[in-house]
Amino acid sequence: MEENLNIVINGENMNISLKGRIGALVADSITQEVLEKLEGIKHVYIDFKNVDYISSTGLRFLLVVQNEINDIDGGTMELSSVPEVVMNVFEATGFTSILNIK
Repeated sequence: MEENLNIVINGENMNISLKGRIGALVADSITQEVLEKLEGIKHVYIDFKNVDYISSTGLRFLLVVQNEINDIDGGTMELSSVPEVVMNVFEATGFTSILNIK
């Protein structure tokens, strides 16, 4: 498992905690690991509390997971504890209008 990623599955819920820099070096492997565990999941919660950077590849990770969840009847994805530096990236790229950020 990636050191930048912790996944806890409880029934139909997947709780993901991200840490550090979500850049090109880790985003592809994080995407693959999350997608491999999505079967039977309806709700994905991603905690950004310990993230200090996100690249375009990290943004792609979010889009891929969001698209997979959108294909599930009643599926939801929610981001929480997003630091200001990451929120600025979401705002600049328009991701605040497509992601559910608490």
